[in-house]
This record gives sequence, structure tokens and C-alpha cells, in this order.
Amino acid sequence: MHSKTTLASASVSGLFGKYTHRFTFDDNEPFVILHGENGVGKTKFLEIINAASHMRTFEIARLPFESASLVYSDNSTLKVQVHSEHNEPGETELPRNHVTYSLSTSDTKPVVYEAIETEAMARIRQYTRFKQLSDEWWEDRTTGEHWLLDEIFENFEPASPADAYVKDENYKRIKDFTKARPTVFIETHRLQPATLHNPRAYSLRLSRQNNLPQPRITERSEQIRERLNKAQREHSEIAQNRDRTFPSRVLEAATQEGEVNEENIRERYREQNSIRDRLANFLSSPISGQIPLRDSNLQKWELTLLDLYLKDSRDKLRPLEDILIRLELLEKIINKRLSNKTLRISYEHGLQVTEKDSEKPIDLEMLSSGEQHEIILMTDLLLNVSPGTVVLIDEPEISLHIAWQMEFINDVRNIAETVGFQFVVATHSPQLIDRWWENTVALTIPEATS
Repeated sequence: MHSKTTLASASVSGLFGKYTHRFTFDDNEPFVILHGENGVGKTKFLEIINAASHMRTFEIARLPFESASLVYSDNSTLKVQVHSEHNEPGETELPRNHVTYSLSTSDTKPVVYEAIETEAMARIRQYTRFKQLSDEWWEDRTTGEHWLLDEIFENFEPASPADAYVKDENYKRIKDFTKARPTVFIETHRLQPATLHNPRAYSLRLSRQNNLPQPRITERSEQIRERLNKAQREHSEIAQNRDRTFPSRVLEAATQEGEVNEENIRERYREQNSIRDRLANFLSSPISGQIPLRDSNLQKWELTLLDLYLKDSRDKLRPLEDILIRLELLEKIINKRLSNKTLRISYEHGLQVTEKDSEKPIDLEMLSSGEQHEIILMTDLLLNVSPGTVVLIDEPEISLHIAWQMEFINDVRNIAETVGFQFVVATHSPQLIDRWWENTVALTIPEATS
């Protein structure tokens, strides 16, 4: 793993008022599979982990559980508890969301944050036309527009505080803790267009332009082109910096003592030329620097010069090599899946699928739902997940052929090792589990007591 601190275990109590579930990561594997029949709370377990790790109080208060606990490899623990509030007959005060977060670490005293919704928030939710979507966002039921909470207060509740929950220093400390241990939830509806960071602007744009956003698979294709472009820009910036100072560093290196191994120089040279050859499959123009070395022995001054040149080249290639490794793995995984089709990735087209025999391009939107699901998911895992993240994947078997299901865990496992994340899969497909039963936790219905 790329992160020192990882998720060690997670548990939930009082799920649907009756279930207690728990899983623990094996030290030797980056994943856990949650298996069970419909109704045992696999998806809800993932939703609770995700909401707790982001401190989404509004979402937590509406999930059907009593408490949850996330334990990390450094023995720190984040606990979340939901307090149900029911008014007594005759009471006029509105019921408000109330969630307690508690954080314990090995080097600090326990930190507790009581997230109690303000009375003004409860009043807006109860008596206005606005429907709450999250801690920050609301939807106007009459227009479909999305509003930030402070905009609602500014326009409709000028005397009320703008915060949904009264926040203190403990909130910040726990929030900083969760931000350093990110979680990503991949739901079953992966083909729907992504929601923008500003939902209000998103809804207004749709109403004004009367058009739909790009299909998600098209978005991913454009994202790959942008990432390749960004990597090339970073390469160019590093190259300019290194080339500008190269003469002075050559003179400095010439005055230093030390032996440079010729065999090592030649091996590094071959490795870097191999990287350039592989990059040529993805980039619009070849990466400069590939020149042959003569077969005869190199002199000391030549070895010194080449050593410095190779160090510079290593730095120049680094941003390109990172995206290269990920895109090669994406092509490898998807091309094992596709039948009579080939996926190629390039700076010019992003994602391009062609017929295997004729090489005729196929519109990405014309791929089957299973093919689109797989491309979108694998692209997201390779390009949109940071090292140290816990990835929660809900029912990935949807729209996947049985043969694809049997390869799924191993493919994501390889991606996890490349990127450096952990993942939890919720499924009821034995084909998806395949040979990974030792990494599977069965979520069961508790036996009735007599």
C-alpha cells in the first residue's frame, strides 16, 4: 500500500434495528468482499462507511443504524452514533438531527463533536418548499433549482444562522482526520452523467440550454485526453528546467570524484528507451531523447555525462510514466473483456473502440451497458482514486457476463496494487467471489431467539 495508515476494520450496530455487521482487512490483501442475500444490509453498510468517513450528518441521520466504528492500522478509531429524537405529545419544538462523532488516537485525548441541527434548519425543512439533499444543498420543489444553505438564509431567513450544524474546534479536528483517510463510494448507477460540483449551476444550465450532459463514458474519454495533455505539459516544464541548467551541472559533475558503472548506464538507457517506445502508443508525437549508444567501451567522461543525462531523463519521464502504467493496465483489462472489439487509448481520441477485423470505429455509446460499466469503473479506479483511499464498490456484477465477474476481483486487485488503495465489494454473486472466499465476510440474518 502507498499509505502508512490504512483501514483495519469497520463495524455497524443496529442496522435496520436488528443487524450487527463487521469486517476486518487481511494484512496481506487490499480487499474485503461482503456477501449475503438481499435484505441483510450490504449496500447500507457501504453507505454508512462512506457517510461516516465524510462526516455527512444529514445523510447519516437518515440511514437505518444506531452506531458505526472505523478502526485504522495506527489504532485510531472514528465512531459515529445516531440519536433518534421523537417529540412527546404536546411538544412544539421540531425534531432535529443529532449525530455524535468521536475520535480516539494514540497521541491525543478523545475528541467528541455533537452535530445537532439548528432550529432554523429544521424549520426550513419542515415548512418551506425546499427539499434537503445534503448538509449543504437543497432543491426548490417548484423549479428544480439547487440552492446553497446560506443562499436560502439570505433570501428567506435573514435573521437565522447560516450553518446547518453548530461547529466547533473538535469538528475541524475530526474533519481533518477524515480528509487524510479518503473514501470513495462507487454505486451501481455508473452510466448516469456525473453531478457537477455546483448542482445549482448544473440544474440552471439544463433548464436554460435544454440539453443533457455528456454520457459518462464520453466524459471518461475526454478525461484521458486531458490527463495525457497535462502529463505532456509537466514533462515539457521539467525538460525546460533541466535543459536550462544542464551545462552548469555538467561542469560541476566533472569535478566530482566517483566511479560510474557502464553496465548500469546501459541498463538504464535501455529502460528509458523502452518507456519512450511504449509512450509512442499513446502520445501524438514521440518523446525526444532516444539516441543509440555505441557498442565499444565508454570513457569515464562519457559515463559521467550520461549518468547526469539519465538522471534528468528519469525526472522528465516521471509524469508520463505514471499515466503510461495506468493506461496500459486499462487497455489490458478491457481488451480481455471485449469480444471482437479492441480498445485503444490515444492523445487524439481518448478512448477508442474498433471492430477487431475491420478496425472500424464504434461509437462509445453504442457499446453494451456491461462494456460501458466496465470501462467507466476501471477508468475511475485508475485515474480518479488517490493512494490511501478506501474504495467501496456496490454490486459490480450488474450487467457483467459471468466470465467477466470471475475476473473482476483479480483485475481490481491489480489496480489497487498499482494505485495504492483498499477496496470493499458488496455482492451476492458467487461467480464474482470465485476463488476469493477466504477474503469474504458473510453478512447473515440473526437467528430468532425463542
